[in-house]
Amino acid sequence: MANERMSAESVGFEKNVQPVSLIHKVKTLEALRAAIRAKGPIRSFAFRGYYVPAKERLDAPRALRTGLELACREIDDGTLDYAPAREVAIVREFMRRAHHYLPDVPGDDNWFEWLALMQHHGAPTRLLDWTYSPSVAVHFALSHASRQPNADLAVWMVNTEWCAKASATVCSAAGKPVTRLRQAQLRRGTEAEASQELLANQLPPCVWPINPFRLNERLTVQRGLFLAPGDVSRPFAENLRALRGHDNERNVSYFVLPRSESANLARELSETNVTDATLFPGLDGFAKSLWTSVRFLDATRLKRGFLDL
Repeated sequence: MANERMSAESVGFEKNVQPVSLIHKVKTLEALRAAIRAKGPIRSFAFRGYYVPAKERLDAPRALRTGLELACREIDDGTLDYAPAREVAIVREFMRRAHHYLPDVPGDDNWFEWLALMQHHGAPTRLLDWTYSPSVAVHFALSHASRQPNADLAVWMVNTEWCAKASATVCSAAGKPVTRLRQAQLRRGTEAEASQELLANQLPPCVWPINPFRLNERLTVQRGLFLAPGDVSRPFAENLRALRGHDNERNVSYFVLPRSESANLARELSETNVTDATLFPGLDGFAKSLWTSVRFLDATRLKRGFLDL
């Protein structure tokens, strides 16, 4: 297996504070998949693609910061003290105005679907976007890294089965037992109750894998899901570190793919039809995909300008 193990210090991360026990360096999609398979059934893993900043501390990694966390830190002098109240204000404002733009809006008590809709359109929420597909995660890592000078690609992996079970244990120990959130399969009839358990802002630090029962098109084509912190007054990474077993590499892992392999990775993804055009249905996604596909387009006979078209 082309998989090089590295300590946290070897890639510039501080020791004993990161939410992962080991960093893996891989060069190809196949090497990434092999490293993942070595950790357990891939069906239980979720992935998030990002980039490796020049100086990254894994106790507060940029890839694991929610939109709500970023917005509140900017407004409230770097703290999350007012995040619970600001979340309520943001959701309320979105609910009041969304009907101007959408013919169909979620029910008033369907908070999961409201949050998913907000996340889809770029509002700051407690949700973090993840995917069940390693290839989709690498695509987003490539997209993020391409905008950062000299940045390598990063893929985070979380075992969702462990995450839900460990979160349920934390909540029970804190006297906040959850019954709906811990169900393996969300049902339409219990979705409102599950969302109320999460959003009442009474849970201890924990992380829940969630999705609305009614999936939007983007979640479907990207094989997406969300991870949501139980306590938004604390960073997502701190919520994750509150779970017993977070330092076990079978539960949380971090993969680094070198920037030098970007062209090869882009080619592999294109050959398997993982592009912006397929992941973001519509003209915007197709147009965005040209940033990557331009290197593969045949331009050998188009040298004199638009008159060649």
